[in-house]
Amino acid sequence: LSIEEWKFLEFLYIVAGAMLIFFATHLLLPDSSSAD
Repeated sequence: LSIEEWKFLEFLYIVAGAMLIFFATHLLLPDSSSAD
């Protein structure tokens, strides 16, 4: 893989990880954001 491809894969992993954390937090704590 070239450096550009590694950077792109790293970016995808970071975005995917952030999305997983975001969804996991809302699934585990569904009432925390909608309590208002």
